[in-house]
Amino acid sequence: EVRYGSTTVAFELDEYTRWRLMEGLDDIGLTLRNIDSVLQFEKTRADFKPKTLPIA
Repeated sequence: EVRYGSTTVAFELDEYTRWRLMEGLDDIGLTLRNIDSVLQFEKTRADFKPKTLPIA
């Protein structure tokens, strides 16, 4: 539930969404948890296909 002043609003979240919220993870954050796998995959990706750039 969310409370603001005297107002309370109840809502439900599934466990996966709750976990993401509690961990502060969005889709990018989830991807970055697997950055080693992403980088390994991109080593074998064809040169003409787009690749992610390293953070400078």
